[in-house]
Amino acid sequence: MTKDKKSYNSSHIIDAENLDVDYDFRITHYKIDKNGNYVHELQAEWGGRNPIVQHSWDIIKERIHLAKEKVINGEISPVAYYMEKCISDIKILAKFTGYPVWRVKRHMKVRIFNRLRDKTLKPYADFFEISIEELKDIDHIKL
Repeated sequence: MTKDKKSYNSSHIIDAENLDVDYDFRITHYKIDKNGNYVHELQAEWGGRNPIVQHSWDIIKERIHLAKEKVINGEISPVAYYMEKCISDIKILAKFTGYPVWRVKRHMKVRIFNRLRDKTLKPYADFFEISIEELKDIDHIKL
């Protein structure tokens, strides 16, 4: 492992496709009290933020759905689908795999992806926390 790659004990992956957002959590609001001091209080009420958060998740899930459809139709490789599913992007994926951005983009092309060796796919599988076989098998994506 190179210096710039980090090892994590816990998962860094979010499965956004199957994530249910729980809005019943508290956030800290900071206010200035009558003496001019900053104080904070926990509040469970999000008020007008709920529709914005929900809209953001809807956009993320739509991107995942579109990526899934493109993989099934043979337009992009599974790397692109898993990247969307994990709420990642090309730059982050390039950093964690150690591949240049241009190479990650190239690996998202089905024609190129199908010719990749397991050794090349291993960093992607490790990042997505799946097996190489699962990365290559698009049949389970169709479910």
